Amino acid sequence: MRLLEALPRELIQYILTLLPTKAIKSLRLTNKALKEASSPYLFPTLYLSCHPLDLQVFQLVVDNPLLATNVRELVIDDTCLAPSLGKWDNYRAMAMREQRFWPQRRKPYFPNDEAFDAKERQWPQEPKREFYELFINTMKPHHENLARGADIAALQDALPKLTSVRSLVLTNRTADEAPDSGAQSRDSSSPTVKQWRQMGREHKERPPFAPRCDWFNGWKQGRMDDSWARGENLSDELQAMIDDSGRPYTEQEELQQEKLENRSAHEEDSDEASDNPADNWWPFTRCLARETRGIHIALIALQHEPLQQRLCEFRVDASRDIIRDPPQPDYYQTGLATAIFDPYSSPFPDRLASTLGSCSSLEKLALSISNGYGDTQGAEVLQSGTIGRVLTSMKNLHDMSVEFALAPSWLAVPSDFVYPRLRKLRIVESQVWPRKLMEFIRRHAATLEEVYVERCTAFHEDVRNVWDEDGDEDEDGEVGDLASFVRGVIEFAGREENCLVPGKVVLDSVMGYLAENKVAIDEGGMVDRWAKGRYSWTFGVDDGLVVEKVVE
Repeated sequence: MRLLEALPRELIQYILTLLPTKAIKSLRLTNKALKEASSPYLFPTLYLSCHPLDLQVFQLVVDNPLLATNVRELVIDDTCLAPSLGKWDNYRAMAMREQRFWPQRRKPYFPNDEAFDAKERQWPQEPKREFYELFINTMKPHHENLARGADIAALQDALPKLTSVRSLVLTNRTADEAPDSGAQSRDSSSPTVKQWRQMGREHKERPPFAPRCDWFNGWKQGRMDDSWARGENLSDELQAMIDDSGRPYTEQEELQQEKLENRSAHEEDSDEASDNPADNWWPFTRCLARETRGIHIALIALQHEPLQQRLCEFRVDASRDIIRDPPQPDYYQTGLATAIFDPYSSPFPDRLASTLGSCSSLEKLALSISNGYGDTQGAEVLQSGTIGRVLTSMKNLHDMSVEFALAPSWLAVPSDFVYPRLRKLRIVESQVWPRKLMEFIRRHAATLEEVYVERCTAFHEDVRNVWDEDGDEDEDGEVGDLASFVRGVIEFAGREENCLVPGKVVLDSVMGYLAENKVAIDEGGMVDRWAKGRYSWTFGVDDGLVVEKVVE
């Protein structure tokens, strides 16, 4: 260790930049010199939320100039905890319905973690009291902090002190997720998420009901007034069910109740006949939704002028642990609520365009937006131009990633707009028109090097929208097809003016229609039905499209 101390300070600092935070924390315990040298590297990422542990760590870091001035990424965690689960009877009744409300109970957090389940392990039905205490000890002070706006006050106090922040992230990811990178990943997670996962590893069992926030809550968003814009509307779906039907009861209690009431055999086997809140709208009963508080807090940070001059990256790391109602699986997608970009009532499009447009150094954007309620709301908002106004306000982007939850991505950026420095484009889980994408690539020929299209849906040119009364939405040939896109990229790559890099233009699991098994259906207004295929292709690697037929 003395040899390490004898190294030049510059070399020690360089070594520290290469080490993970966990290793730095261990190294700084060895002696005073290394402790002082490693301090600036302890909190490269700082999380802000109303969770008591997060807020405590946030304030400790901000109050230490050596730590505060070395924070490079600020993450706003928008997750919350349901007050309705604060009562043990409610918590217990919901947790005892493991398949519905605690489905990941027996799974380790990350793929290479030690397994929780064992061959002869007996799993009790009731949740551990330690789990409930963790929930209560987080939930109660969380809502106290929320009521007095403690996180907003802490942020406003901290912004002048966080002089090295280059990245701002908004997230609603939970402790139950295992993202490869970004917020709440193995390499970067909040104190609260670390606490939650640590208890899970100690007990080899995940605590239920980790902090969450469903950003979209279709029919309960209410009026878009000032309270909505500040994110003060919290929809606790379980509480709504309790108010309507009484407290939830366990399956054993339900059976006893059924016997007492002498229900028919049909009623005994039917969830629909039950007035138990734990049965109704499952798993939507666990929905805890608010749409705007996270983006409201992000805007407070973005309006800080010194941060505007430094900020290089803005990301939305959206949760995929979202509540879905089984009969309507596409209604609750990952991403910011579509209502945030409503062209008529929402104040956010103008605010976002103004603040993000003022970030002169902003080079990297990752934006995730839901498709709203039903199949058309997202497309309508995209068509209105509000999202396009936000996207085109950031003219210096080098790296842009967009996710529109199967809404039509080609509507996001006006067809005549060019990002003069764009090098990398990533489109995730959106609708893609291959011809429009090719036009985008041609417009950015001078700079664009990488294009990734992941888990998207691409429409074949000959497939018409069966709900379109005129059936002529592609009369000008704007859709295109994936085979033509591949040929177009190969041809375009042969020109001198292009910058595309082999191996960096990728179609990854893109759903499309096969030109086989065509079935004509006249009834119900449907014109064609096509077999589906999953397409993949990498420029410079694959000779042509790799197609896998999808059997439904």
